Amino acid sequence: MSFDEYSQEDPEIYQNKIVWRDARSGSFDVYLYDLSMDSDGDGTPNYLESPRLSPDPAEIHITADEANQSPPVISGNIIAWITDGNESTYCIDIYDLSVDSDGDSIPNYLESPRPDPDPAMSSQIVHSEDYIGNLAISSGKIIWVDLRDHKWSVYMYDLNTDSDGDGTPNYL
Repeated sequence: MSFDEYSQEDPEIYQNKIVWRDARSGSFDVYLYDLSMDSDGDGTPNYLESPRLSPDPAEIHITADEANQSPPVISGNIIAWITDGNESTYCIDIYDLSVDSDGDSIPNYLESPRPDPDPAMSSQIVHSEDYIGNLAISSGKIIWVDLRDHKWSVYMYDLNTDSDGDGTPNYL
């Protein structure tokens, strides 16, 4: 989907959205390609246009962080990845594709420019000095392994949890 000269790795797909990590900025960032986007409204999705659009608005830069992001995972409207803070801190971050912070019916990830700070970019749901890996997501649950007790253990975060009862999941 991306023809940039730098390394693109670890693609994942959920319905019409593809995520991967990409090194074009000098470190690995998370990108998204929306297969359903038809920028010119001619009924042909961008990825089938000939010639391809350049730049292609269906290709969206999700993260812009100096640290490397691990291979992303996607399920529903949630993209998750691990940010590697130079092997001294590890964080699980998420981006919610459904957030529309200005109420204009256009999700933040399609806004140009995107809000800064972008409320769709969650605070870190896990922060650890111990290695985190093997990220997976399904049905609003993120699982991973880490070494926090000096042994490999499996952990889970439920994105649907609303501990304060305000109708908003904890990650928002």
